[in-house]
Amino acid sequence: MWGAIAALVASAALQQINTSMAASRQQKATREAMKRQRDYQMRAEKIAMDNAQEYRTDTREKKQDEIADELTQTYFRPVEAAQTEHAAASRTQGDVSQDYLNAKSASDSRQMNSAKELATLLGRKNSANRLRQYEAIDMADNASEIARLNDYANRMYNVDSYAIKAAGQGNPFLQIGSEVLGGYGGVMLGNELDKLVKDSVKSAGGVATK
Repeated sequence: MWGAIAALVASAALQQINTSMAASRQQKATREAMKRQRDYQMRAEKIAMDNAQEYRTDTREKKQDEIADELTQTYFRPVEAAQTEHAAASRTQGDVSQDYLNAKSASDSRQMNSAKELATLLGRKNSANRLRQYEAIDMADNASEIARLNDYANRMYNVDSYAIKAAGQGNPFLQIGSEVLGGYGGVMLGNELDKLVKDSVKSAGGVATK
């Protein structure tokens, strides 16, 4: 009988171990899945926060100033090159008065200053539109990136859900071992009880005969 009881105890112990191990695996898989989802969320939040940071007044003013300077140089550079080439081609041959040279230099300087002022005005005027274009492109890129992260997160959620479910399943070998021991112990215990009952009946019958 003690062998049967030992088998039943061992069966229950294996079942408990199997259940505990499955629960531990499932908890670990759940924690890892939650961490991955949180990572995706934090990355999306960072993109959104960085994008919002770009719309601060001081940030936009700084970016617009940089764009204005860039556009000014773009507008002025061809004029400057053309003026320099024109000045070199139109040099007067022979002796000329210093007054003429001074007047020509002053005229060239005024033209360059006027071109510079015009380029600056155009650069400042068009910088606002250019800034909005850049912001629209950045916003579209950020929205696309957030959507991509959301898609990854959804796909990973489906994979993790399956993994969590699988992790909660018991070890089939331990389950079989528990069932075998339980069955063996049950049979042995049944046999022992039958034997005790028969012995008791025989014993009771013998006493009654006397």
